[in-house]
Amino acid sequence: MSQVASGKGSSARSLEETILEFGAPVLAMGRGPRERVEEALHVVVTMWNAHVLATSQWKRPSDLAELKDLVYCGRAPDGLIVAFEALSRRRAELFADDVRLVASWELLEDERGRMTVRCQPRLPRRAA
Repeated sequence: MSQVASGKGSSARSLEETILEFGAPVLAMGRGPRERVEEALHVVVTMWNAHVLATSQWKRPSDLAELKDLVYCGRAPDGLIVAFEALSRRRAELFADDVRLVASWELLEDERGRMTVRCQPRLPRRAA
């Protein structure tokens, strides 16, 4: 993959930067044409969101449970199982306190083929 950059330039860690760091092991496997990069990002964002939704702030552990069922159903490719396990570890070790959901994302490509990811974050509602 051409290196994918975040679409933000601030000193605070943007959601784009976080997603790229979180997904680094999977994104490294997504080298190649734009379609492969988009597929890899889709896997990364799906896994990120399932873990975020399982937090006590979002209170939706069923999304992560359903994803685990799909991954371990016996029909998933070995690469998906490896990716799920690697990203689950990374989430627990490096990003456990981050509760930003990726509400939407897009992969942009400039005229030189440089790809940039943009994410729209969503935060959980505060308890009344």
